[in-house]
Amino acid sequence: MARSASATAPVSCAIDPAMVLSHKFPEVAYEYDERDEVLYALAMGACNADAADEKELQLVYHRDGQSSIKVLPTFISALNAKTGDGFYMDVPGLHYNPTLLLHGQQYIEIYKPIPSRDN
Repeated sequence: MARSASATAPVSCAIDPAMVLSHKFPEVAYEYDERDEVLYALAMGACNADAADEKELQLVYHRDGQSSIKVLPTFISALNAKTGDGFYMDVPGLHYNPTLLLHGQQYIEIYKPIPSRDN
């Protein structure tokens, strides 16, 4: 069985650990609104099992004097996807084929509730 040239071609990957570790990412500001927050909550399964679940309704609906919806803490991880910045692709000393990247895990430490756009 013959292999295609692309299947046997070496993957271009060069990493300079010192350069990568010394890189300082720029500060990035994101804008979002309640629509984004609600769509994210629904995509994560809010109100999926029970559309009238009081705890989950807080994520998608203003009810009984609730001034703003509650935001899922993991919403933060979706912000870069919304803008499509891809700033992680331009790290000096880190050259790899992004189609071969496997996102294994990430860590988010949250010190207070994420504000709804209306807060």
